[in-house]
Amino acid sequence: MPFARAPSRFFAASPSWLKTAASAVRAVLLVGVAVFCLALLTVRFVVFPHLESNRDDIAQLLSREIGQPVEIDALATGWDGWNPRIEIRGVRIRDRAGSAATVELPAARMIVAWTSLLFLDLRLKELSIEQPQLMVRREASGRLRVAGLAIDPEARANDERLAGWLLRQSRIVIHDATITWRDELRNAAPLVLQHVQFRLENRFGHHRFGLTGVPPAELAEPLDLRGDISGNPTADWHTTSGKLYVRLDYADVAAWRDWLPLPMPIRSGKGALRFWFQFSSGEARELVADVVLTDVQTKLAPELPDLALSRLEGRIGWRDDGDRKEVLAQQLSLEIPNGTHFDPTDFKLAVRAVDGATTGGALEFNILELAPLRPIAEALPIPAQWREDFSRLVPRGTIQQAKFEWTGDPTSPRTFKGSARLIDFGMAGHERLPGVSGISGSVEATERAGTLQLDSHAITLELPRNLGDRLSLDTVQGQIRWERGTEGTTLEIDRLACANADAAGSVSGQYRSASEGPGSVALTAQLSRADARQIYRYFPAANAPSVREWLRTSLLAGTATDVRMKMSGNLAEFPYADGKGGQFQVALKAQGVGIDYATRWPPLADIDGDLRIDGVRMVIDARRGRVAGIDIEHVKADIADLRGPHALLRVEGSTTAPTQQVLRFTAESPVAEWIGHFTDGADASGNGTLSLAMEFPLGQPERNQVSGDYVFSGNRLQLAGGVPALKDLNGKLLFSTHEVHAAPLTAEILGGPARLTVSSADGRVRIDGQGTANLAQLRTEYSQEPLLTRLSGSTDWQVAINLQKDSVTWMLDSNLKGAAVDLPVPVAKAAADVMPLRLERRTTDKDRDALTVSYGHLAKLTLQRRLTSRGSVVDRALLALGKAAGNADRPGLWVRGDVPAVDLDGWLALKKQLDSGAADALPLAGVDVTVGALEVFGRQLNDLRIGATRGGDDWQLDL
Repeated sequence: MPFARAPSRFFAASPSWLKTAASAVRAVLLVGVAVFCLALLTVRFVVFPHLESNRDDIAQLLSREIGQPVEIDALATGWDGWNPRIEIRGVRIRDRAGSAATVELPAARMIVAWTSLLFLDLRLKELSIEQPQLMVRREASGRLRVAGLAIDPEARANDERLAGWLLRQSRIVIHDATITWRDELRNAAPLVLQHVQFRLENRFGHHRFGLTGVPPAELAEPLDLRGDISGNPTADWHTTSGKLYVRLDYADVAAWRDWLPLPMPIRSGKGALRFWFQFSSGEARELVADVVLTDVQTKLAPELPDLALSRLEGRIGWRDDGDRKEVLAQQLSLEIPNGTHFDPTDFKLAVRAVDGATTGGALEFNILELAPLRPIAEALPIPAQWREDFSRLVPRGTIQQAKFEWTGDPTSPRTFKGSARLIDFGMAGHERLPGVSGISGSVEATERAGTLQLDSHAITLELPRNLGDRLSLDTVQGQIRWERGTEGTTLEIDRLACANADAAGSVSGQYRSASEGPGSVALTAQLSRADARQIYRYFPAANAPSVREWLRTSLLAGTATDVRMKMSGNLAEFPYADGKGGQFQVALKAQGVGIDYATRWPPLADIDGDLRIDGVRMVIDARRGRVAGIDIEHVKADIADLRGPHALLRVEGSTTAPTQQVLRFTAESPVAEWIGHFTDGADASGNGTLSLAMEFPLGQPERNQVSGDYVFSGNRLQLAGGVPALKDLNGKLLFSTHEVHAAPLTAEILGGPARLTVSSADGRVRIDGQGTANLAQLRTEYSQEPLLTRLSGSTDWQVAINLQKDSVTWMLDSNLKGAAVDLPVPVAKAAADVMPLRLERRTTDKDRDALTVSYGHLAKLTLQRRLTSRGSVVDRALLALGKAAGNADRPGLWVRGDVPAVDLDGWLALKKQLDSGAADALPLAGVDVTVGALEVFGRQLNDLRIGATRGGDDWQLDL
């Protein structure tokens, strides 16, 4: 076939040198096969039959190979495929002095590799050892001895032929070994590892091994150790590299501190462990550990306090790449003794250093809960400044997807770049920093600029120096940017929308820091709604403490819309009095506002108006509202200077209202006290105009000043205390904090014109008046007094009224000229006659008064009255005739004195008439009268003394 003949044609066409090389290869192969066959036959028929008899020679051969004395009790031979097999019993390897046995092997099996012929060295395909006992010892000098082999960790090379020979074998397998670790450096008790299974494979400079063993039960469950090492660790440990894996399903970590140099002092800790360890050039490069530990107590640095954890779970890693070192964690969670739990987190910290000095680094993590971290922050190996900040600022909330890179020292980096997601972030206030909680959003920052994108719910700000109270916001959305330059930091607020139960709106603007002073600002804000009761919360406490307190206690109700604020200028000159250094303006429209503007004054209600703040001045213009039931218009309030502890509030306004409602306002305000309460209990009709000008130093009610007036316009006014009604009352009553006066008031009193003047002094109000009375009007004013029907005509009068709290006294005088009195002798009077009349009323007790009527020199009637809600009731009376005197101090009506003449028939007839219409008239109780001429029963009696006393229905008469 063509392809079968191709090689022949190829060699036929080849040059002569190629034919020569092919012939040489065939010759070498033939010689190799021949030598192998010869060697195989030699071993089978020459070596194996005499091996036992040459046992000592073999022991000496092994001694030369490993450099230590070897003893063999017995040998047996066999085959493993094409490879010779030697089984050894009772192998002992002694120390170099030949005294103590460092390794005892009950049984070993060697499968010899044919490469021994090639390397002229004993090479094994496999070395299998059964139940050896191995001693590993660390001397007090720190030098290790494994089966008597010395290994110095600090040495660059170790001349140990046994270890080198073992590492040249293809495979070493150990079954059911016992290893004893004796640490003379730590002076620890021996540690025995039993039932050890070991397998080592050496291929092309790689040494892969696996080991399982059972440590003491109180220390750990069975150990699983695996490794892969490149290089020759016995020749020069510092040239090797490799990987190690350790697994312990249970271990008492703290108990191992007697035998192992733990990376940190651990007082307690139990659980499961898995380690992955890498090293290069004889130095550790990477360590990764999966841990599930409970009851952990440790100290992460000598200067730190103890760290106690109830549970620690997750993956922890460390990596050393020369100038770069990393610490990492995956799904790391922990729980501290107080029950606080950390959700699983991933993080990685990388630090670059040159000559031991940190030059930069990077930190990233997916989630970090700050509040649970506070109890253990003092025990963490972070920069001391960070621990102090953590303790002082008390951060809380959650940080997610954080990345941070820096150059220089981490506590004061030269450059940095970072980003993170904030969830309910908060911290305590410190110095000029406000306290905050509930911030959610994302942040990106460098050493020169940054952006905070806010999307927060239930945020709280603590600004004790500015607002005094906590500021709570239900939502905050918007963006804040900042940039650092050579002249300071610029902060940009891009339409930050805020809302809570009190208000809703947005703020935009800019802040610039300064090398000296607080910097400058340019802000605008607008609110679509605001609760008037809560406005005080947003008013600066430091600049206007008294105004803020007044707003807190005085605003009772109402809403505000279209609130606008503008602020610009140097913050050092805030609030920019007279526009100097900047501008601060607030304007809002309010509806349904209730204001308790001053102590003891009726509150304003249902106010609609505008409020403006310009610098240090606040002005309120009320278009309409109500106070004490009065509809008011055009009330203006202002504070000329909001600063200071006792800002002065001025209120001015006027309104036309029913006089009865004005009397109610008067009774509910301090005005009632200033005018002596003379309007208490008064009844009025008609309208008037009230004007007020008030000054209230906030926080100092004792310094309040008020002035005002009331203009009567055709009113009817009925004062308490039996004073005749004032009809068609006109004029102006002026009052202030200290006085009240009017000059004059005009009115119609008792059917005639009258003029009144009002003045005050020492807490009393005096009303003086004069006029003409139509006596027929008395029958209308005092219809309950039947005697007044006997009066007619008109006469002039003068009155003086004194008013104090709970006391009204008045005195009315008239000569009764023009008045006719149609009564029996001696009271009867013709209109042309003059008869001095005085009526005097005075308060004797809270619910009693006394009324005295003097009628010339003829008579004086004193009435003691009990005041009730329906009027007055006379319960004691004294009629003193002539020169008689006395007090009405006994129940009933008493008559005493002497008169020239009395028409008793006329008085009896009058009494009968009066008694028919007055069932509750005061009964006559006694008489003691001397009469010059008495007309009785149609007869005249002269020089008569009448004495009579009533006892029940009977009279005792003395004539």
